[in-house]
Amino acid sequence: MFGAKKPTLRQQADNKLLDLAFYLREGILSYQEADILAANKHAEADVTLLLQKAKYDFVYRQIRARKIKSQRISPDMFF
Repeated sequence: MFGAKKPTLRQQADNKLLDLAFYLREGILSYQEADILAANKHAEADVTLLLQKAKYDFVYRQIRARKIKSQRISPDMFF
């Protein structure tokens, strides 16, 4: 009766979207670190990196369209 208010469906979707953006960002950072440390550069890694950046860009645009506020993501992180 007087417990905490349950999160709405929109709040749950927003949180999942933020988690996905954070996951993609961490993946991009790990790819960039591995690329810097790699002795032999692979074209596959570049394609994978570009794909992850495109996914992050799409998710970021969705977050901005939904007007979600977060300190975990930034607009100029990779582009």
